Amino acid sequence: MSVESAPKGTAWKGRGSAVLHKSVTKSGGDPMARVAAGSYLESKDPLSTEVSGMKRWLALMAAAGLVVLLAIGVYGGAAAQKVTVVAKEFSYTPNKITVKIGQPVQLLLDNKGVIEHDWVVDRFKVKTGLVQPGKSATATFTPTAKGTFEFYCSVPGHKEAGMKGTLVVQ
Repeated sequence: MSVESAPKGTAWKGRGSAVLHKSVTKSGGDPMARVAAGSYLESKDPLSTEVSGMKRWLALMAAAGLVVLLAIGVYGGAAAQKVTVVAKEFSYTPNKITVKIGQPVQLLLDNKGVIEHDWVVDRFKVKTGLVQPGKSATATFTPTAKGTFEFYCSVPGHKEAGMKGTLVVQ
């Protein structure tokens, strides 16, 4: 059926074509002349609208998935670097620790000394808290800058007595 042969009041539908709504043909006149003049109401083919919407939805879901994967990889998915440091009067073993930037570090401070000690890195605002002799404590932090940083015991006099070391972030 062509537009010319369609009865008045019939909507003309076709893939990729405009839809001539009933309001166009009810008013009389030549429908093709109205189409040529642009005085018709146009709507898209429902199937093409559905496909377009599905493509848009799939693109949004793919983008959202990518954001989630990046977030997991950068923040939550990286396994913690486990480091054990033994504290005793007045030293740490090891006194040089190397870790990767952006990857969480789980530090276990094991106090093998006879007095309390802690472990502090000012640059990353990490501190184990005071650890009693024979006890241990854990601190978790994520280095956010490359470089070489000092760690030390903040108990008065311990740093000055040599209880310090180097944290290297690569």
